[in-house]
Amino acid sequence: SHSAYYGAALERWAEDLKGARQLATLAEMDVEIDNARAAWDWAVAEGQVDRLDRALDGLAGYYDWRARYPEAETVLQSAEEALQAAAPGGGLRLLVRVLAWQGLLTWRLGHTELANERLARCLALLDDPRLDGEDTRREKAFALYCQGYAVHDVDREAARDLLEQSVALYEALGDSYWLACALKLLGEVVSQLGDYGEGRRLIERGMAQARAVGDQRTVAWGLQWLSFVAFYQGQVEEAARFSRESADIYRALGARAELAYSLVMLTGSLVLQGRFDEARSHALAGIQAYDELGLRHAYSAMARLWLGMVEWGSGNYEQGRLELESTLALARETDWMRGVGACLLGLGAISLVDRGPEQALRLLEEGTSISQGIKQLDDYAWGLAIMGYAECERGQIDQARKHLFEALRLAAELGAMTPVSFILPGIAWLWASCGQAERAVELYALTSGTPIGQWRWFEDTAGNHVSAAAETLPPETVAAAQARGRARDLKSTVAELLAEAQGSRNPPGR
Repeated sequence: SHSAYYGAALERWAEDLKGARQLATLAEMDVEIDNARAAWDWAVAEGQVDRLDRALDGLAGYYDWRARYPEAETVLQSAEEALQAAAPGGGLRLLVRVLAWQGLLTWRLGHTELANERLARCLALLDDPRLDGEDTRREKAFALYCQGYAVHDVDREAARDLLEQSVALYEALGDSYWLACALKLLGEVVSQLGDYGEGRRLIERGMAQARAVGDQRTVAWGLQWLSFVAFYQGQVEEAARFSRESADIYRALGARAELAYSLVMLTGSLVLQGRFDEARSHALAGIQAYDELGLRHAYSAMARLWLGMVEWGSGNYEQGRLELESTLALARETDWMRGVGACLLGLGAISLVDRGPEQALRLLEEGTSISQGIKQLDDYAWGLAIMGYAECERGQIDQARKHLFEALRLAAELGAMTPVSFILPGIAWLWASCGQAERAVELYALTSGTPIGQWRWFEDTAGNHVSAAAETLPPETVAAAQARGRARDLKSTVAELLAEAQGSRNPPGR
């Protein structure tokens, strides 16, 4: 029959989407998806649990690949309603998987609360007495993976626990495809918690699993997050290379939503290099792709966040404020808490330039509180640094010193060199405010020679004060200090500053 034929095809396609035939399989499914959908609808109407069970991963997986989330919502909702009164065994286990897919794809649409509600019901079903004696490891592993996705931007520790359980189950099951997916997401979460080395190890382990089965999509996912890790470690050229490699894979696969995300990650590395025109074009391309797909979720908010940072860094402050304010609204709407914190930090930094330190500090205090609360410690260090700038502007030197050196200590512990590039100009401003003009000039020369030092914002904040301090020195003294600064090594300078701070009652700048 029609339903049996396409049910079997969906089962076959589900397996092929996991390996080397991904591209050819997607092309076949693009042609046949309407027939497959009709077969699914018939099986739902007739209560054909076995056919639905075999077809589910193929149909839901295709909609996920093609970012056709509203259609997925419709077909999964109909199946959920039909399965509510299912008999024990296959029907109930199928309902678990339907709810897990619903939760994952609902989260991708940005409906976080509904996603978590469905996933909570999904996990509760696994404890149903009617499943006693059943081997539900596969269903549980998938449900834990989907729940880890849904909470990973809100509760990183909970996400890590869920994903570690999922990884252990997939290892026991010998399922290389889903093990690769779970390892990649676990590595992402661990990286966001600040352990870049372990995060990278987990991601690379997941990529090795993916390569072993020919799964290019998960390889590209891994490259995206290796880009993130390199980004925060200050390896901006490597970050750009990883983003371009992932974009090339997604472009070949026709995966538009994932391609948009790779463009967003590339935007970030270009921003850190001060290449604002290129960064702006990639951010706009990512936003356009998300808009055409009808997606309003955390990833589309991230594209808009980077566009705001492009305008902030290049000195287009009013445009940057408009972009970040609209992004903040979207981040709140989709419960992307990291984005909420980052938008507030960016708005605080802009306010320091054009609306004064008091307003800046109100925004910065809220942003750092959120970053600390979700344990996004690299962003927390970045926020503390900008608070130090605002305190310098207010003339509150002790508070500025406290914030700047706490930020430096934290960034050094994490190995997060990108926040360091924000911190050191602030310390130069601190020294300029304390009469240590020559040291200020030397340190500012170090950071102004880095790619991120090309940001107009640094010149409009710390740079103006260091320049004023330099005018009190003989020209030859300034030139010698600048030459020493340009010759300095960033990491060894950080180590020197922290050692000096630890060896005295008060950090340098007293």
